[in-house]
Amino acid sequence: MKKISTGKAYEKTMSHSPGIVVDGFLFTAGITGRLPSGELPSERMKEQAAQVVRNIKDIIREAGGTVEGIVKISIFVTDIEEYATISAECAELLVNNPASTLLEIARLALPEMKIEIEVIVRL
Repeated sequence: MKKISTGKAYEKTMSHSPGIVVDGFLFTAGITGRLPSGELPSERMKEQAAQVVRNIKDIIREAGGTVEGIVKISIFVTDIEEYATISAECAELLVNNPASTLLEIARLALPEMKIEIEVIVRL
């Protein structure tokens, strides 16, 4: 088992790893739209979703993979009515049509957070 870290400042405050590699697969934690500083880019879904995608791509790259290796994606959102925005911003994570789950939930870790994504990637 190998722990993956991108070295972003906010990772130092986490009690878990952003990603773990086991037997040729990367399993990410739930990744939010935090900027490297730990701040959110805004309270809007579009900006947070775009940042989540960047954060996930950074973790995948650090593990030695590519988005083409994503085999499962789970997306948790606080407003399913923003589906079109979510779909557009997350499209590059769906290039190989991975198994996918989209769930609307009441709240994420911080009230201003709108989206969290976790992926499983074959490396």
